[in-house]
Amino acid sequence: MPNKLLPTFTGIKNVMAEFFNWFSPKKYLKEDAFTVRLRSYQTTAFVVFFIWSFSNFIGFLNYSYIITSFSCLALIIVRHLIERNRIGMAYGLLLLCFNVSLILLVYVEGLRSGVYLFFFPCIISFAFVADFTNKRNMQFTYGICIFSFMIGILIAPDYSLLQPMTEKTYNYSFNNNIILSFLLVGWMSFSLARENHRKQAELKNKQIFLNTVFNTSLHGVVIVNMENGLITDHNVQAGPLFKIADNGSLIGTNACNLFYELTQDGWEDLYKQMCDPERNWEGELTCVRADGSEFPGNISISGFEYNGKEFKKITITDITDRKEILKELQAAKNKAEDSAAVKSQFLSNMSHELRTPLNGIIGAANLLLQDKYLASQKEQFNILRFSSEHMLSLINDILDLSKLDADKVKLERISVDMPKFINTIALTFAKQFKDKGLSFEVKIDHELKRNVIVDPTRLNQVLTNLLSNALKFTSSGSVKLEVKALSINSETNHIEFSVTDTGIGISEDKKTKIFDQFTQADAKTTRQYGGTGLGLTISQKLVGLMGGELRVESKYNKGSKFYFDITVPVHRAKDKVYINEKAPIDNIKLKGLKVLIAEDNPINMMIASRFLDKWGVIYAKAVNGMEAISLFEQHRFDVILMDLEMPEMDGYDALSEIRKKNTVVPVIAFTAAVFDNMREKLTASGFNDYIQKPFQPEDLHLRLVKFSEGLGKRA
Repeated sequence: MPNKLLPTFTGIKNVMAEFFNWFSPKKYLKEDAFTVRLRSYQTTAFVVFFIWSFSNFIGFLNYSYIITSFSCLALIIVRHLIERNRIGMAYGLLLLCFNVSLILLVYVEGLRSGVYLFFFPCIISFAFVADFTNKRNMQFTYGICIFSFMIGILIAPDYSLLQPMTEKTYNYSFNNNIILSFLLVGWMSFSLARENHRKQAELKNKQIFLNTVFNTSLHGVVIVNMENGLITDHNVQAGPLFKIADNGSLIGTNACNLFYELTQDGWEDLYKQMCDPERNWEGELTCVRADGSEFPGNISISGFEYNGKEFKKITITDITDRKEILKELQAAKNKAEDSAAVKSQFLSNMSHELRTPLNGIIGAANLLLQDKYLASQKEQFNILRFSSEHMLSLINDILDLSKLDADKVKLERISVDMPKFINTIALTFAKQFKDKGLSFEVKIDHELKRNVIVDPTRLNQVLTNLLSNALKFTSSGSVKLEVKALSINSETNHIEFSVTDTGIGISEDKKTKIFDQFTQADAKTTRQYGGTGLGLTISQKLVGLMGGELRVESKYNKGSKFYFDITVPVHRAKDKVYINEKAPIDNIKLKGLKVLIAEDNPINMMIASRFLDKWGVIYAKAVNGMEAISLFEQHRFDVILMDLEMPEMDGYDALSEIRKKNTVVPVIAFTAAVFDNMREKLTASGFNDYIQKPFQPEDLHLRLVKFSEGLGKRA
């Protein structure tokens, strides 16, 4: 049985809680929202009408009881409308309920009962509850209340005509009504006073808060009236910022006088932008202090409206320190760029100066090996050629590293037959591994059938570095070069390259050091095996450019495996095709070819001349650009070999003069210089091709054959 009653008691409890919540005046003076005030006041009115209605019922005042009962019903509807958020309709019904009820009660009970006295607390109460955000609402509300009061007084008789009462009852009702009305007037007046005090306190606190925010800003802030452009207020920070005297103020000052640019001609458009009420503005201006001194400022301008007037808030930040830092950073940047340019120029000059004598050494070694020599001299000639070519390799490594660090290396896109390309690289190392007694295995995935697009020069450089290291650091055992297809589709090939050896290996703690510039795993390694420590650094950077990462697996004294994988596009018909075979030297093709060679270095001239003699080439020599132009004007030449740096007139100027007379003769730059985008710059200057010194005889022969094939067409 108790279990069955429990839900009933719970339901009654909830209903009672809801009932008391309806009449709860907790938020009467705590909230500022019109809806809350309306609900609270409607609750008070309901209580008053309910008590009045009950009193009339007790006193057998039937008509008064009916009127107050209907008023209570109307107030219940008002509460329902408030809960449904239909605030306008609820307020209108509340206004109507009060005024109609009072008119009817005054008429029914008569003036002697004093019911008309309730019009005064009614009028006062609407001052508290009404939402007078606009003038028309206020006029309408008070107009209705005063009008209903006048109607009630005019139509009400002195004594009730509908429900006769004794003189004693009239006196009793009048005394009760006057006491209750005065209590309501006091309560409503107290509520209004307290509400007004609360709002004043809120406004004061808000003003203090805004002043605190305004004056604790680290930046200067000024407020400008846009009607006249005068400053109406500013924070305390603006005073010291503009060096205003202790008792001074910026108020009343024209805001334009704070900024140098706005007082000068030619800044009208900027002024219009800053004054536009529809937009904000931010930028840098020169600020003028009271003593005439200036400082750079970051200016932020935003607009707002107050009391129907347009204002602008201008926030000013002194950026003198920031400007100084930026100036220092710019100076440091310029210094670094100048240093980099000097470094680049130094490397270019050093390259030229080193390559020029190397050209003589390598050329002489090649000439000696092509001439007749004693059998006992061959070893010395080979040592001479190997040492000079090794020195050239070191110079190239330093230049490559410099260009990679400056992000100036661009990969070419050339079609390569991968198996053929790998076999060519392997062929150059096969004899060296054999001479050292090492087993050399080359394994190429048979799935790699289609040509792919890579930079063969840079890929060759990486694999050559890895194989050279394997050769250097392996004294016994084997070396394996493997190329494996990880995935193949119609668009791309994902290929892994690896070089595995059984050499000295690398300890675990040294693996990360081997990719650092000029660093090898151990100082003993450098002393025993030599080298600059640049090969792996360059290889790692080149692999990174190709989209891969050079990695290593190694165990000390057991060997190493260097590997990387890259994704490369499959060859399309429009791509350049890589030719990785050197054409055999055929002297017959060059016999009778007329060549003008302009070269100021006598050794280089001698080396080039000896090879040209061997190939049956007819040539003329010029030691500077002026002589080259003179010889070209006197004779006909099929090809010109032009050094870039010569006395009196360099190769660029000489070619410019030659091109004025002949635009088709092939001109090959013959230079030891190295610079960025070399081919593009030389082509733009009018050169057809270039050969870098030191040169290999095969390269020079190949270029001459290439440009001699079109002689018939040019003739």
